[in-house]
Amino acid sequence: MVRIRDSDSFFKAFFKVLGATIGVVFRIALPCVLGLVLSFFIIGCVISCFQYLIKRTKKEIPENADPERGTEDGSPPMDEQTRVQIEMDILNEMLKARRERTEKLVEN
Repeated sequence: MVRIRDSDSFFKAFFKVLGATIGVVFRIALPCVLGLVLSFFIIGCVISCFQYLIKRTKKEIPENADPERGTEDGSPPMDEQTRVQIEMDILNEMLKARRERTEKLVEN
């Protein structure tokens, strides 16, 4: 509480009240508002984590799924050797493109 004497001028009294008001805002109101914002942020993060986990568990394929059914996108099932061959082809193409770029850089 700010005590204002009768002998103080108007401006002096005004600045005392203004200083006290600013002090209350910075010491009480601002920490309360920041605490509320932080609390809402933490609660929002927890809720979004739960939503992610719920969505993720719904997308998982059950273990007893039929292997002949294919993949999620409807493409036919692929054996390991075919998958490895496709990956090797892609990697060989990438390596070839890198070698061409390296040769161009060396020539310059």
